Amino acid sequence: MVRALLLLAGAAAVLLGLGLLATGALTLPTRHPPVALHFSGPALLLLAATPMLVGTLLLALGSGRLQRQAPVARLLAGVAIAAVALALLLAPRY
Repeated sequence: MVRALLLLAGAAAVLLGLGLLATGALTLPTRHPPVALHFSGPALLLLAATPMLVGTLLLALGSGRLQRQAPVARLLAGVAIAAVALALLLAPRY
């Protein structure tokens, strides 16, 4: 049951990342109403890579190809966190 949920969540995350790439640009509001973050180009690529990396990790865990404590699993999680942080830094504010 847990493996099926991991596989389903991983596939959904990868599809979310591909959907973000297909949009071409994304504008997200911030907590301060007139200011918004605009993701396009490298910022959008990094933002879309985050759910794709996490989805790949979940798919590998669900299929049994990777153990939770493996160094590669920790590396993938760290790269995903770094990608979203860099995307937030690169996104211009309007």
